[in-house]
Amino acid sequence: MNDTDIEAMVARLEAHSAAHPWRYRIHVAALVLLGFVIVLAVAGGAGLLLLLVLAAVLALLWSGSPAVWLLVAKLGKLLLLLIWPLWSVLKQSMQSLFTRFDPPQGLVVGRAQAPVLFEQLDRLRRELKGPPVHEVQVFDEVQAAVVQHPRMGLVGWPRNYLRLGLPLLEALSPDEALAVVAHEYGHLRGAHGRFGAFVYRLRLSWSALLDQTARAEGRLGRWSSAWLRRFVPHFNAYTQVLARAEEYAADQTSVRWVGAAAAANALKRVNLAAAAWSQWHDELFRGVRDQPSPPTDRAQRWAALCRHSDPRAGDWWVQAADRPAEVMDTHPTPRRRLLAMGLGADAVEATPPPLAGPSAAEAWFGPGVASLREQLQQRWHESIAEDWTERHSEHRQWLARVAELQTLPERDHEAELELLNLRLRTEPEADLRAPLQARVDAEPDNALAHYLLGLAQLRADDVQGLQSLERVIALDPPSTKPACERAWEWLRSRDRDAAAHWQQRWHERHALEQARDRQLEKVSPTDRLAPPALDDAARHEVLRLLATQQAVRRAWVVRRLIDADPTVVVHLVVLELGWWARLRRQHADIVSALARQPWPMGCHLLTAHTRRRPKAEKVDGAWCAVNPRTASA
Repeated sequence: MNDTDIEAMVARLEAHSAAHPWRYRIHVAALVLLGFVIVLAVAGGAGLLLLLVLAAVLALLWSGSPAVWLLVAKLGKLLLLLIWPLWSVLKQSMQSLFTRFDPPQGLVVGRAQAPVLFEQLDRLRRELKGPPVHEVQVFDEVQAAVVQHPRMGLVGWPRNYLRLGLPLLEALSPDEALAVVAHEYGHLRGAHGRFGAFVYRLRLSWSALLDQTARAEGRLGRWSSAWLRRFVPHFNAYTQVLARAEEYAADQTSVRWVGAAAAANALKRVNLAAAAWSQWHDELFRGVRDQPSPPTDRAQRWAALCRHSDPRAGDWWVQAADRPAEVMDTHPTPRRRLLAMGLGADAVEATPPPLAGPSAAEAWFGPGVASLREQLQQRWHESIAEDWTERHSEHRQWLARVAELQTLPERDHEAELELLNLRLRTEPEADLRAPLQARVDAEPDNALAHYLLGLAQLRADDVQGLQSLERVIALDPPSTKPACERAWEWLRSRDRDAAAHWQQRWHERHALEQARDRQLEKVSPTDRLAPPALDDAARHEVLRLLATQQAVRRAWVVRRLIDADPTVVVHLVVLELGWWARLRRQHADIVSALARQPWPMGCHLLTAHTRRRPKAEKVDGAWCAVNPRTASA
């Protein structure tokens, strides 16, 4: 299912759920049951066949006839080939029910470190009659979540984790942070009932199982992930309406707990903190140009920054309030959520006031917040230090190359374009549209020049950059994905529909490349072949390479037509070996030796004696390249 199909399904189901809520829930329950039935049916079928095979073998052995024992011994390999796949299918199916997923990682916070927080969690559990929170973790993001980690895969028996981003707690007041915790606990309890909580947990489990099986290797792993790739997206799309309803219900838990004002401010400030965190990190990483190592006070800087209101907050809130969610994001827009809390239109537009008093991090963790900051700061520093140093070194090399190019008395087109490319990287504040436009005018068919011009235009908020990227794709189709990525990054906060269009083009190109690569990886007897596309210099080089192997008598050279991408030019070289090389079975050695040589074209090498190969010699226009050493012998 692509994004368009999912959006259409969700829109249809939202209307269906509103008109027939209980009928929709029955359909969801049936889909939940279907998933378990599929797993159990596969496991049961494989188990039954395995038992039948083993029973048949034991019955034959029980007869005691020497002839039967001899037959079983001779067919042992065949029986193993039959039993092993059945056992593997049974094992894989049962593992899908009981697979243990990796638990979330973070700094564990105990009751003694945050007594106020744990008192509120106890109260939440008592009054909402929900399950316990087994572990509270602090991590280094502007996020908060409840994670139900199933200890027995799809069967359940979850361990509940409350994960709180310390940078988020630095930006919230205690009441606002409590609203966030109440919202997350609403998911845990199932603010829409136990069925909603069960479906919420099952969505996460199916998705985690899909991710895990997608990494499996071998034919069985690919088969397992294939049916999951069909079922899980359909299940998640069908239950999306219920998941979004859970968000509204979880918001009502926040309102009930801290009041509409604090709950609304919490929702607003979470969005503003995320925008501030992103912008601040962009500014922080610009320091890589001047500093050889990352800062050692990042956490402290962020905590200090959160004490002040940002003049850009109003613009950030305007962008966030109506920003449409991604297709599979369960969160409605912030505006809809605030209106559902009972806020008026004017209250929705207002930004929250600056923090007054201690932040939630300071109020909940007390003096211990300094230790948490330091631990997260140390982890971040260790994770980023190597990359930071490499980027700093790379930046210095770019600056040196810029200086070198600028001192040249004359620069050709290639050197001029290299200089502008490096200046784009090293001078983010510079407006290089004019010199790049001059390069495009001088070389209208240079895809790199159009790409760099597009980057400079988008950096200056010039919509013409999209036209430049379109030109890049037209000139150089393999550059489609990076061009789409740059366009999507610029459009995602400006025009969601246009961004989705570029995203869809990225996926289409990605699918084409995957299909092309699969076809390129394997030579098939059904491959379509054509005469070779080689000039005289390439043919001369092919003959020279053949002459390095006296055992090769001649070779048929043809072009393989790649249906997934007709622009790909790749050839097939079918080697005919002499009788002595064939007798000594030197096929693989000769192919390997030639494959290590630099060929003038992309090609596949195989011998004429390979089974199930394309019949290159029967192609009209195929080039029969006779080995010069053989011809002169």
